Amino acid sequence: MTTLALITGATSGIGEALAKRLASAGIPLLLTGRNNEKLELLQRELSRLTTVQTFSADLATPEGRALVVRRIQKDLPDLLVLNAGLGFYGDSINLSSQQQREQLDVDLIAPTEQLLAAARALTDAKRPGTILLVASALAFLPCPGLALYAAAKSHLLSLGQALDLELSPLGIRVLVSCPGQVATNFSSRATTKQNPRKHGHKIASSYAAERIWKQIQEKKGVDLFDARYALFIRLAQLLPRRWVMSALYSSIKARI
Repeated sequence: MTTLALITGATSGIGEALAKRLASAGIPLLLTGRNNEKLELLQRELSRLTTVQTFSADLATPEGRALVVRRIQKDLPDLLVLNAGLGFYGDSINLSSQQQREQLDVDLIAPTEQLLAAARALTDAKRPGTILLVASALAFLPCPGLALYAAAKSHLLSLGQALDLELSPLGIRVLVSCPGQVATNFSSRATTKQNPRKHGHKIASSYAAERIWKQIQEKKGVDLFDARYALFIRLAQLLPRRWVMSALYSSIKARI
């Protein structure tokens, strides 16, 4: 039984929807994100269902990442959902150095540090637990136009699968969720244009949260839960890689 669940990126999208889903199950929550005002609103909303603690942390900064690690070590959550992430559409060389660094800090360095810190803390305490990494369907393929984001998610997929094998004998599972396009504010943050174009069908964040909760309960190692992407990835294994990447590149450019 889960005694405390930590969720990063809890103030919007999948993180917020999952916080509400776990609260409805009565699971005590430790929520973090960059928007302190939104965290306070979420705490007031969910406190009628369960115990809720919040703290703001900017994972693009060393201080913010260190704060999350300290809270993991102090509070020892036995369920962690490392959900925070961001991306910027466009060719990588056209992104500013700040944008490049911010993506790597939030999408790669932060969840890697948090995953390892949680694994060490649970192991030292001789406690079982579950750590879930929110990756992406793009983790399975290189993606021009969103290259750094896809590469970071590929890192999480590979690392999560490896550590799951290392840690499962100790009672610690590492799971990886790989959603496709979810109806969040990702697209508006990923481009500098005022009105980013809508592209394709997006699944609801509430559906993504239900899938993740089901994955946690079933301890399913990897879940690619958008059937369109699952089909595309299967086809991509049969087609020339360069053709597949070109198709993805065209799709990305159509979104901005």
